[in-house]
Amino acid sequence: MSIEYYKRLIGNRENIADLLAMPGGAAADFEIPPLSRELAKPADLS
Repeated sequence: MSIEYYKRLIGNRENIADLLAMPGGAAADFEIPPLSRELAKPADLS
């Protein structure tokens, strides 16, 4: 099956990003917590 035939077969569908988008989602407020300076902790090998 060629890509051209496949595209004709499936037609014009919405992509996954359009299907998962939340209406008004861009207006949602959220806060990102600050990162701690200690990103990795040393392993306790005792």
